[in-house]
Amino acid sequence: MGMMDLYTEEQATEALDDAIEAKKVYMEEIEGLNSVIFLLKYFLATGECLDPAVVGIPEPEEGDSDE
Repeated sequence: MGMMDLYTEEQATEALDDAIEAKKVYMEEIEGLNSVIFLLKYFLATGECLDPAVVGIPEPEEGDSDE
C-alpha cells in the first residue's frame, strides 16, 4: 500500500497547501534568525552595535523583556 492510497485527491491537495504554508512560515523565521546572526557576528567582529531596525528587527515593546 503506497502513501497515496491513504489520501483522497482533496486531502492530498489540502496537505500540499498546508505544507506550502508551513514552509513560508519557516522561511520567515529563518530570515529573522539570519538577521540576528548577522547583528551578533558584526558586534563580535567590530565591537559596535548596529540598530536592529536596519535589518528589519523591530524594537521590543514595553513589557517584552525576558526578566
